[in-house]
Amino acid sequence: MKISDYILDGNLLGIWVALLLGVGYLLITKIDLKHRRVLPKLIIAVLLFGIPTLLTYYNYSLLRILISSFTVFPIVILLFISIRWLLPHESILLFWLKKKKFSQHLRAGENLEKKFFRYFFSTPGKIKFLSELLTYYSRYHLSKLIHHCILSYSRLPLFESEKDAFDFNRGLSYIQMGATSKVEQILDGASDSFKQTSEHFFLLAHVVKCKGLLDEEREYLERALHLQDYDGSLKCQIYNNIAVNAHARGNHTDTVHFYSKATEFLSKHPSFNTKHIVIPNMIDIYLLDGEISKAESLFEDYRKMIDFSNIDDVLMWDNYRLTYYRQRGDLNNLKKVYDDGTAQLSARLTHEECLAFQINELRMRWNNRIEWEKPLGNVCQHLDEYFALPFPKSFIAAKELCFIMKGLDEQQNSLYDSGIVKKLIAFLRKSAPELDSHLRSLPDEFVNERFNLTKDKAWLLQVLFDPHEQNDNDYTIMLDKKIILLNDLIDIQQQAGNAVNALEARLGIPDEVISQVFSPFTAGFFNRPQFFDYRRKCLDLSKKQMDIVYNELARFGRDISILTFKLRLAYYFMFFKEIDRAYPLYKDFEDSGISINHFADWIRGYHDKLQSAFIALNILGQRAPLKNF
Repeated sequence: MKISDYILDGNLLGIWVALLLGVGYLLITKIDLKHRRVLPKLIIAVLLFGIPTLLTYYNYSLLRILISSFTVFPIVILLFISIRWLLPHESILLFWLKKKKFSQHLRAGENLEKKFFRYFFSTPGKIKFLSELLTYYSRYHLSKLIHHCILSYSRLPLFESEKDAFDFNRGLSYIQMGATSKVEQILDGASDSFKQTSEHFFLLAHVVKCKGLLDEEREYLERALHLQDYDGSLKCQIYNNIAVNAHARGNHTDTVHFYSKATEFLSKHPSFNTKHIVIPNMIDIYLLDGEISKAESLFEDYRKMIDFSNIDDVLMWDNYRLTYYRQRGDLNNLKKVYDDGTAQLSARLTHEECLAFQINELRMRWNNRIEWEKPLGNVCQHLDEYFALPFPKSFIAAKELCFIMKGLDEQQNSLYDSGIVKKLIAFLRKSAPELDSHLRSLPDEFVNERFNLTKDKAWLLQVLFDPHEQNDNDYTIMLDKKIILLNDLIDIQQQAGNAVNALEARLGIPDEVISQVFSPFTAGFFNRPQFFDYRRKCLDLSKKQMDIVYNELARFGRDISILTFKLRLAYYFMFFKEIDRAYPLYKDFEDSGISINHFADWIRGYHDKLQSAFIALNILGQRAPLKNF
């Protein structure tokens, strides 16, 4: 039967059913990306213009034509949705994934985009999925999946508005990966419309911050805030970042004002991620100012925001409680957080998560010297289970335990177990090739992960060095390799566009050399006449990096964000007896008014040694010899 006869016989229902099945196929499968942009437009044109025209040509009544047009109207709407917005099944699927926790369903090693999302997600759905995935990035190891999605989605045919949204999400992901230079590339290639948006200036502010340009960062954040008059989605983050910038520049009034604005906005528009950034920042400012009652009040408000049925929320809350009580010197409550966490969270975690929780708890208890003996015993009992974890989790666990065992050995503590250390060393030696392979496999964008694992590789060289089996020349070879890796850390940050982080990486070289040359365990080696030249070479390398950092710090002025750099540099200069350089750096830290209790143990150790050294200088300014520095 001819199509004309079929139509003239009045079988319109069959025609619409056939059309609906064809459209449904296009909406669900989308195997060919051309269907996403070309075929829906063609079908819309046919449905809107072709069918009524055809029916008119065959003398159908106006009423039938109108009824047919209204019948096809929902299909046309569905096609438009498939092009520009999320489809209903995509919204439901995203909601389900979020409720079921991305961490439990999305594994970084799986190519889920090919297996699943390519067929069931439209372009708007993919961009929304990437945005949702970024929300969970900071809590779970999803960087590989995010990177795969970015590469895959970059080949999609995008409308300009979709490209703007995609570019912003890409920029956020690269920020979290530490790849600032990639963010710059996105901004350079962005559309003219995107360059006039709040999102563009938000990303640009991050780029200049990584270069240490605080005035420019403030300017871009203010422009981003101005454009948020039309869209408040970033307002809380912008207020927070302006406050961080003001604090770094020493502008206390603006710091308190903009943190308060961020907190006020957050109370009206709560956000899981943002609340765990903004509220702790505001509390820390109150603690720095000595306004304990305000800090306690906001701390209680923070507690009321926590969903205690959501384990992710509870973990973030507990992590901050540890910081809060440590800063206040409240050891009783600090111990209570550890005990409560052990009792309440362990039963809600998977076995693998429980192992990670135990090793993290051990390290934190060890750092704060709070009842760490029992957790140490628990970790040691499950040593084989830690070794069975996938890389790099197994390596990180072994590293943490090895660090604690080294500390026990130096203390001559009876809990030190040489048998466990031998197992750890054997496992770490076995892991070394896997670490090299993993580092080679990481894309350039994975800056933070490459940086941290390269630092671990440098640490591993020292751990695997056995003075009983290797000679003095082997020791110098090991140390040279270690210094080369520390130089690699500088290159990683420089190539990523992170000038401030590169300065910090430079300080790693004098830190390493000074700890080797002046350590009671290795000083005897460097004091041998045959190694005087090698000692001088190492110290010269350190001094070169110190001079670079010292000269660079001059352009930061009184930037509070680099106070730890100044304190460390002052500490290193004291070993070279350069008191004229060391004391002003130390004084900058003291004049900031920030308590040393807000910093890590090893930074506090540097501060205490500097303080003791400067006390050794008499009141009249005549310098006494520095002993046992």
